[in-house]
Amino acid sequence: MNEKKKVVQNTAIIAGFFILLLIFLFGLNTNPTITGLTTLDKSYKTLVLTEDTVLNPGVYDYGFSKEKGIAILIKADNIVLDCRGSIIRGGGSGVGIYAVGQKNVKLKNCNIEGFEYGLYVDLDNIDLNAVNSYENTIEDICVEGICSVE
Repeated sequence: MNEKKKVVQNTAIIAGFFILLLIFLFGLNTNPTITGLTTLDKSYKTLVLTEDTVLNPGVYDYGFSKEKGIAILIKADNIVLDCRGSIIRGGGSGVGIYAVGQKNVKLKNCNIEGFEYGLYVDLDNIDLNAVNSYENTIEDICVEGICSVE
């Protein structure tokens, strides 16, 4: 009987280990509203957000050098965009992230550079957390037409 008990205990320990390993490898979804990882379109098309989005970390070059475009357009209320430290880079024109007319927008961990306007947003409806906008040709941050270079 003791031998069977040891086998059951060892099996339980091994099963517990594999469950912990799976949790570690795949993570627990503590925020079910996040849609998952998104890689920005490298063909210089605008990424239109209508739901919470998390970007894959990396450098995303948007070559808006000849035409004015928007890299990321927030098109709905109550959106969270977590760039996870990604750099959103322009080619000297256009807008990095545009969020005007939307309510309760939260931007996290974004680095925006190389656009005419790095960030164009509504002041009353935006929450910026670890967002950097720098080396943009006209303004780094523009809030409802009031722009400032930081």
